[in-house]
Amino acid sequence: MKRYNFDAGIMRKVALYFSSILCLILIPIIVLNGEIATPKNKDDTTIKDDENTNINNNTNDKDFSKIKVHHVESNSNEEMDLEEYIVGVIAAEMPAEFEIEALKAQAIAARTYALKRIVTPCEQANGADICDTVHCQVYISKEKRMGMWDKSQEEEENYWKKFQQAVQETKGKVLSYEGKLVLYPQFFSTSWGKTEDSASVFASDVPYLKSVDSPGEEDSKSYKSNKELTVEEFIKLVNNKYKEAKLSASNLNGSVSILSKNPGGSVAEVKLGGVKIKGTEFRILLNLKSANFTIKVANGKVNIECIGYGHGVGMSQRGANVMAKAGTKSEEILKHYYKGVEIKDIKEINLN
Repeated sequence: MKRYNFDAGIMRKVALYFSSILCLILIPIIVLNGEIATPKNKDDTTIKDDENTNINNNTNDKDFSKIKVHHVESNSNEEMDLEEYIVGVIAAEMPAEFEIEALKAQAIAARTYALKRIVTPCEQANGADICDTVHCQVYISKEKRMGMWDKSQEEEENYWKKFQQAVQETKGKVLSYEGKLVLYPQFFSTSWGKTEDSASVFASDVPYLKSVDSPGEEDSKSYKSNKELTVEEFIKLVNNKYKEAKLSASNLNGSVSILSKNPGGSVAEVKLGGVKIKGTEFRILLNLKSANFTIKVANGKVNIECIGYGHGVGMSQRGANVMAKAGTKSEEILKHYYKGVEIKDIKEINLN
């Protein structure tokens, strides 16, 4: 029987890297008033540390029309129709105001990850396939989502029908790469005009997660952000984390600088006094919205300005909507952001 043997070296790197930062950077994207907004100290969906790295389970007894979801808040499990579940996922991940082709692209990406978890269940799902939090994929019920829009009942019903349409028109469709299920259908909120290679961000070279152009997102409220700290706050934060930095008010101007950038534009390495750290580490330390930033020290303040929102790998949700507005279909959107993939029916994927 055919087995999926994803490169073991890649998987070991992913596991080591994310064991230390998983709690800081996995998030849902919660939609408010048509804008993608994220909770503090969080990031968009990212490469997840897999409990079972090879999809080589016996799947003869699997029913791929159903998925068992662990609701963390109520500590309960619920089996539901897979397509119904995907409606709740895209309702949690995307604004209803987005173009239907962008919603369809999100539905295919979400279904891809769900299929992965049906085959290799989440160890935190308490016996279910998948949990409904940031650890796996966020799910929201119709009842909860309807109460968040603050629209008329008719408008809210039409929003939900739009999500249902996106799922129905992509029913059973998932991403594949070289005949295998895509394990990491990464996505994030807003790009800075390009996406990043997975190797630059996650230290794992996933072949379909390559840097691509993603223009037209500058009008998003998520595109620019700013963080300002006093010099004293910045020094304390850095020195507490990196003892060898040895920053002080007297040496700060010459001791903090961006040393290099990644091909996609995010910061690769930062100098902080006596230490050099990755741009992704600096982002986590300062709770920045992206790793594409500038640093300015002036008038007793340290100002960090970011462009983009999220880790920058895979599909930009805002970019997908820009492409959809220009008439691009969902499958072409996905093929743009995930290089070399094909869109196949679940029935065409051999998981044994």
